[in-house]
Amino acid sequence: MVRLIQIVFPEKRGMRTTWAILFALLIVGCASSVQRHGVPLGEKLRVPAGFVVETLTTLAPNARAMAEGPRGTVFVGSYAAGNVYALNLEQGRVIKVRTLLKGLASPTSIAMRDGALFVATTTQVLRYNGIEDRLDSPPAPITVIDGLLNQRTHAARYFSFGPDGKLYLNLSAPCDLCEPTADEFALIVRFNLDGSEREVIARGVRNTGGFDWRPQSGELWFTQTETDELADSRVSEELNRVTSPGQHFGFPYCRSGDIKDPKFGDKRACNEFVPPMAKLGGHTAPLGMGFYKGSAFPSEFRNNIFIARHGSHDPPRVGYDVVRVQFDGSGKSTIKPFVEGFLDEKNNVLGRPVGVLMMRDGSMLISDDQNGAIYRVRYVR
Repeated sequence: MVRLIQIVFPEKRGMRTTWAILFALLIVGCASSVQRHGVPLGEKLRVPAGFVVETLTTLAPNARAMAEGPRGTVFVGSYAAGNVYALNLEQGRVIKVRTLLKGLASPTSIAMRDGALFVATTTQVLRYNGIEDRLDSPPAPITVIDGLLNQRTHAARYFSFGPDGKLYLNLSAPCDLCEPTADEFALIVRFNLDGSEREVIARGVRNTGGFDWRPQSGELWFTQTETDELADSRVSEELNRVTSPGQHFGFPYCRSGDIKDPKFGDKRACNEFVPPMAKLGGHTAPLGMGFYKGSAFPSEFRNNIFIARHGSHDPPRVGYDVVRVQFDGSGKSTIKPFVEGFLDEKNNVLGRPVGVLMMRDGSMLISDDQNGAIYRVRYVR
């Protein structure tokens, strides 16, 4: 409910009161327009017993990947908006949202290293040194990597820093379905922090929007989205694991580990490629993922992989949730729901989760690009 505050002045009461009410209405209208940047969906989302989920902000339009700075600043990339945001938190609440950087070419992915903010655009990886000292006047960027393929399809870059200290980056296919020549795309590659010594880590990766390293083994795990061209419900998105550099994961010859591609499948057999560790459902669009390495969640949730499934482009609506993947001693996977409610009871889309970030305090952040929102999930009992 909106309350109007009437300010009364001692002289010319009627006129001054009228102007005061109009001024109050203007303030309320401005506040309402800010709130309409996004929908505070967090309180409607469903999580397992003992967890709570809350909306931290809806003022990060097109929110995508996130990173936590040494001083607790949460940085958020975007796609079409071209912005990078900085969120200042105090006692778990956002007290200020800055549009830190503007006018970049799809700065989807960001990461922190040694106090510097790294940002991946469509064609570059940039570094902003000492960023938490310069939130109101960011430094000029230093170009780390340049000349990446300027593509329309799968233009969103994703990168992260591995336990070996190197920068890992996706070079996704610039198409729904096409065959690469040599090592030009459909890759995960790694570089030194200065952009030197490019090395192919995984081939046959159509498009990945998230990867992380398993704490116990140091192995790289990543999500992969499948082609939209095949309207076959058997074709599933994937969760994959790299056990040695240069392994091939099937694109464009083999789908979901065991389905021959109708266009390119005669060129190579499915048994030549690394099969997925888990199938994540057709057209669910798994993007951001991460291992839960904290201790605030109950033991059954620790070391699980949490995956944001952005959801299908067209009906039937599938995905639109955050799931967790557990593995038993034999390596068999079980996929369980973790955050639901991005679809309503009539299958209307209320939000689209993109990224997950494990915070140092043990909570988890989830970005929602449809609402420009960041949600926080905590365990409270």
